Amino acid sequence: MAAHIIRRLIWLPVVLFFVSVITFALGLYGPGNPVTVMLGLHATPDTIARLNQEYGFDQPFHVQYLHYIGNALQGNFGYSLVKYRDQPVGRLIAERLPVTMQLNLLALIIGSVLGIPLGILAGLYRNSWFDWSVRTLSLIAVSIPIIFLMPVLLFVFSRQHEIILSFSNSKFTLGPFLPMVAGRWEGIFSGKIVLPVLIESLGFIAILTRQMRAGMIDVLGQDYVRTARAKGSWVCRSAVWSRARSWLKIFLAFPASAVSRSKRSIRASTM
Repeated sequence: MAAHIIRRLIWLPVVLFFVSVITFALGLYGPGNPVTVMLGLHATPDTIARLNQEYGFDQPFHVQYLHYIGNALQGNFGYSLVKYRDQPVGRLIAERLPVTMQLNLLALIIGSVLGIPLGILAGLYRNSWFDWSVRTLSLIAVSIPIIFLMPVLLFVFSRQHEIILSFSNSKFTLGPFLPMVAGRWEGIFSGKIVLPVLIESLGFIAILTRQMRAGMIDVLGQDYVRTARAKGSWVCRSAVWSRARSWLKIFLAFPASAVSRSKRSIRASTM
């Protein structure tokens, strides 16, 4: 176990390096140009060239990357170039991080409450209509991009039910700490959190369901379970408790996914 943790820690800087290089390259060479977005489609080439030089976009890739990493290690993430122009990105992240973390926490709780029993039942009734339904729905939930699902559900909720689900000027943004930790629970009962929590929890439900189903099938295939069945014993309770002891590892692994989702949400809000 210790050797496994040490290997993970050794590989962590390497993984972070390649992830940072890939994400930086996608942002630099991906579709669109920050300067063009800032100035509009009718900007002159001279103006575009001047701003590219001012922001350093005309420098080689390695120079820009080293400049970016050096500033990031010092806590300087630069300034927003598009939506919140000339505002520090670090401050924008700090303002939105409590809201993002609370949304992911609520989604994780809902995903665990629904995903774990669904996965257990799907594993117990393998290849039944219930199992096929759960597997199909979880596959759909994992496959549909959030960027596509969000406008669809927003249209359904806001247009059909006249519910405006927005976080603008919400009480969630007050204070540097998580509102629930600070004792402000009223936001949980606000209709503004329905859509974002619903979308976030779908991914958790789908992944947890698949994990729990695979674990239940593995437990039910163990020798001691088959022996108990051969003797006529009822092994459902034993299998469930056996799998329940290991689901905590899956639950604790989800904060990493929550951080990843938080980064995407923050990146989208600061563009």
